[in-house]
Amino acid sequence: VANEGKSSIAFRLAKSMAGLEKRILFIDCDIRNSTIQNRYDIVGEKKGLSEYLCGNISKEKIIYRTDDKYLDMIFTGAVAPNPSELVSGPLFAELMEFVRSVYDYVIVDTPPCGMLSDASAIARMTDGAVMVVRQDSARIDRILNGVENIADTGVNLIGYVLNGTEMGITGYGYGYGYYGSNSKGNEYYYASK
Repeated sequence: VANEGKSSIAFRLAKSMAGLEKRILFIDCDIRNSTIQNRYDIVGEKKGLSEYLCGNISKEKIIYRTDDKYLDMIFTGAVAPNPSELVSGPLFAELMEFVRSVYDYVIVDTPPCGMLSDASAIARMTDGAVMVVRQDSARIDRILNGVENIADTGVNLIGYVLNGTEMGITGYGYGYGYYGSNSKGNEYYYASK
């Protein structure tokens, strides 16, 4: 769901991988509700993904350099009325094919996977997904729904990030959790309280 920290985690992952001197591209695909430009105080209007997907600009002109020589970015651009349609179209597939040939890794920040079909359409163009869940934010049924949505795309679920965790008074330790699999055969774990 929204506000679980997926954008922050995705961007930090991109920065970390750039630190390994790999050519990284971070793509902000949350066309409906992007927070990246505001969060990182990026000033000025940036042409981005939505303008490219509408056919108004070339893919080369939406890739922005950062102060890190190994990290480039694509912003969402203007809010578009039909993001699901845009990311499901041939221009998005063409863009993904192009950036795969130029970069070592492409990190794609999507809308929440439990809410919109945009994330599923985008996931189909990737090699894998990492699901971000904030402690005490999402209900188990929504988490499992997100896992099902990812499984339905046929994309490899690489792993999970449990965000916003707090250590209790007892320090650290291992609790008992639940292990299972969904109807698509994907395995999942979650800790019980």
